[in-house]
Amino acid sequence: MLGSWPLGIDRDSVGALLPGDLLAILLFVAAGEVRHNLPPWEYQMRYLRVLIPFLVGWALLSLAVGAYSRRARTSTGWSLALALAAWLPGALVAMAIRDTDAFPGGAHPDFYLVSALIGGALLVVWRLFRVGAWPPLSRWLDPKL
Repeated sequence: MLGSWPLGIDRDSVGALLPGDLLAILLFVAAGEVRHNLPPWEYQMRYLRVLIPFLVGWALLSLAVGAYSRRARTSTGWSLALALAAWLPGALVAMAIRDTDAFPGGAHPDFYLVSALIGGALLVVWRLFRVGAWPPLSRWLDPKL
C-alpha cells in the first residue's frame, strides 16, 4: 500500500477505483445526451457543462463518505455502499448546480430519480467488477488483495 492521504483516502483505492468511477459518470452523462439527441461528439461544450455538476457532486460526496478508503477497495459490500452513499446525495448536489442559469438541464425531480438509478447502477456494476464479484479477476488487477 502506498499510504493514505487526508480524510482517510487510500492511494491504492484511488488508483483502483477512481478511473472506473469517472468512466461510469462520463458514460451516464453521455448516454443521457445521446438520448436527448445531443451527442457529445457534436456538442462537446454542452456535454462538459452537463458533466461538471455531476463531477462536482461526486467529488464532494465521495470524499465525505470515504468512497476511496481502503475498505472501499477490499470489501465488495462496503465499496457498493460507499459508492451509493456518495452518488445519491452527489446527484442532489448536481441537481442544485443544474438549477442555476450557469448550467443546462434544470433539476426536475424525475431527472434526479433517473440520475440516481442509472448513474448508481453504472457505479455499482463497475465496483462489483473491480472489487470482487469476480475475485480471481480482482486479484489479477490488484495483487495486493
